[in-house]
Amino acid sequence: MSTKPGLNALSNPNPYQLRSLVLDYLCQQSYPQTARIFARDSTTRNFDADGDEIMAPSLPSASGSTDGAFELTDEIELQVQRRKEIKLLIERGEVDAAITLLEKYFPFVLSETEPPPTSSRTRSSNAYLPATSVEPCHLMLNLRILAFTEALRTRPLVSGTTSSSAMDTSEDSSSTDFERLPQSALLEKAMKLKALSMLLPSSQDRAAYERELENVIGLLAYPVPEESEVARYLSQERRNAVADSVDAAIYYRLGFSPISKIELYTRYTSTCWTLARLLQAEPSANAILPPNWPPPSKDKKSSKKVRPPLICHCSS
Repeated sequence: MSTKPGLNALSNPNPYQLRSLVLDYLCQQSYPQTARIFARDSTTRNFDADGDEIMAPSLPSASGSTDGAFELTDEIELQVQRRKEIKLLIERGEVDAAITLLEKYFPFVLSETEPPPTSSRTRSSNAYLPATSVEPCHLMLNLRILAFTEALRTRPLVSGTTSSSAMDTSEDSSSTDFERLPQSALLEKAMKLKALSMLLPSSQDRAAYERELENVIGLLAYPVPEESEVARYLSQERRNAVADSVDAAIYYRLGFSPISKIELYTRYTSTCWTLARLLQAEPSANAILPPNWPPPSKDKKSSKKVRPPLICHCSS
């Protein structure tokens, strides 16, 4: 079995490589304050016998080169902060405000004609792709559908911790004072959603969103949609799913991987061990084995139920 380029160098990582991995993770997960504090407190300067500073070695990229080191620049920190603002707005259901910031700070995410900034990183041909679509037409339609469901609410959403507030302490100014729009205004919004979905260039995408809109617009039939059979469209999980897809699209369009290097290396390692177990490979004598290493029984069948997606997943 061949080894993925760039991973051998991390078998015994040095402090600089570990620092780069942590910074990459913090920025990918939208923790600007934590990333800034970590970057400041983890910076060390080493000097040789002549008093000259020793430059830190670079972290190898996935292609094996050393140009993939992650450093927290002022530009990247500002991008992370803006991404977090947008993500929090979507998680709070303030979709129109999120779209306004997207069009102001990252217009290339929702526009087919707007090019990414010239400072964007160059993406390799074998770069990791996001799990959800990064096409502007899909992202805009998902945001508009979310905005429609938010307009249908008859009571405030009792939400738990949003995915962006786990590590950074930021004030949540989410408002619980709202009024449901008149039925005529909601019907007009539903018609606009249908028209927007019909503009999709792919017939397969149009069919997928047609099924999605049947359920979403069906919420209009319920006086209290939060108690309906399709109440999942009003859940915090759906807000988070849309927010995550938009955030991944921003990061991807900026030239970064939609997942952190730590997650990428973990997935790669997990896949290698899983294949080794399925093939009943014998580990080497000095191998560090994961828990429950013995190969799984072949007669056991997975009984895991597949849940429908929280947002429409169309191909990019």
